[in-house]
Amino acid sequence: MIPGKVAASIGGSAANTVFALTGLNVPSALVGKLGNDEEGRYYRRIFEQIGGDCSRLKTCDLNVTARCLSLVTPDSERTMRTDLGAAVSFAPEEVSVEDFKNCERVHVEGCLLCNRDLFLDVLNAAKQAGCMVSLDLGSFALVSNTVDILPELLDNYVDVVLANENEAAVFCGKDDP
Repeated sequence: MIPGKVAASIGGSAANTVFALTGLNVPSALVGKLGNDEEGRYYRRIFEQIGGDCSRLKTCDLNVTARCLSLVTPDSERTMRTDLGAAVSFAPEEVSVEDFKNCERVHVEGCLLCNRDLFLDVLNAAKQAGCMVSLDLGSFALVSNTVDILPELLDNYVDVVLANENEAAVFCGKDDP
């Protein structure tokens, strides 16, 4: 039994950004993959209700929609455990320049770095569509696991990098980045 309040909400780093922009009346779309399940349908329904464009979302019949368990202590420290679900089956061949048509900016979350081929295809398609790209590095562990390719990716594809102190320190190899 987990003490305290338990709540379910829609989220994800890039999705939170897009939801916030949509709430500010900035036309927004999501590119990603949901399961063909109640959570996936709920996700789409909520995003459409606030005016978001779901036409670029893909659906997977084999896996459930991704989930994240976020445990928050009374002093606001958090621990997160994620099951990427249907997002794991998101394949490079499912991404095209059309997914980014009529978009000025694309925000990519660091979790996509776990699938380097997909990450590169997303960046290439976004750039071919003429988009500015921002990247949230996601976690120090992701940065550590991809530090071999990050400098090239940042130089060639990314216009804005979002990183916390820990992520920046791992990237720079210094305690004081």
